[in-house]
Amino acid sequence: METKEQLRKLVHARRGQAASTDLTRDSEIIFRKIQCLDEYIISGSIYAYMDFQNEVMTRAFLARALGDGKRVAIPKVRDGRMEFRYIDSLRQVEKGALGIMEPTAETDPADSETALMIVPGVAFDRKCHRVGYGGGYYDRYLKEHPNHITIAVAFDFQVFDEVPHEEYDVTPLYLFTESCRYKKK
Repeated sequence: METKEQLRKLVHARRGQAASTDLTRDSEIIFRKIQCLDEYIISGSIYAYMDFQNEVMTRAFLARALGDGKRVAIPKVRDGRMEFRYIDSLRQVEKGALGIMEPTAETDPADSETALMIVPGVAFDRKCHRVGYGGGYYDRYLKEHPNHITIAVAFDFQVFDEVPHEEYDVTPLYLFTESCRYKKK
């Protein structure tokens, strides 16, 4: 089994080599599947990340969720902690911590404890274990807010037979790729 750092380097290289048209197409496939889920249909709030450096692309999904009447929140990092803030439009974002797009200052703090949350990651296995970027932001947030319905998204090339995981790692309920759906075991 690869180490977390080895997996991060490997997946970063794979994402860098992927054609942008493939990433766009596969992102659309992933989110079409999610939008058919009962969990999406009944959810009033969607929490999701803003894609960065060839991650599964979330912007079209966020725009559709807003169009579906969902309350949409995206993360903002402040003082080493991640919080979610509601946006009414994708125009309410600006470059923030680590160069990632974040909500602007005038957005309201998100307050749903049962939102459908789209979780990013670097590498996953078929049991939904997740290797993140190493900052622990999502693990800490989800430990404090355990009632969110968590769905990780990744491209097929980010899924491995097994990834290293620790007791403190929070495992998403589902993992969706362009060709598969996995459920936490």
